[in-house]
Amino acid sequence: MGMIDSSWMKIGAFLGPGMVFDTPDDEVWITEVNGALLGISNICTHKLGPLNEGGQRNGSVECPWHGYVFDLSSGVCTSHKCANLRRYQVAVQDGILYLKERMRGENI
Repeated sequence: MGMIDSSWMKIGAFLGPGMVFDTPDDEVWITEVNGALLGISNICTHKLGPLNEGGQRNGSVECPWHGYVFDLSSGVCTSHKCANLRRYQVAVQDGILYLKERMRGENI
């Protein structure tokens, strides 16, 4: 992980994967895929369902409301035509969680 600078948003104490919290522009879910922490919008772009309540497997999550499936690493909806999810770079430093929004097309 690189240095934490003013481009990162300080969230608070890191309690582990599964955290959901509000930012000024989004509701963010911290999850883990293959040992890597990922930050992704928790709001399904189809009908605003809570993705953290859906089934997670093989690096994807299925919205519990209508079954839309999103790739967690890219944020791309793989099952239907709908908008991609916002993604966030995650850093934990001294037990504090920090986020930085990813630009479109930027790899995690």
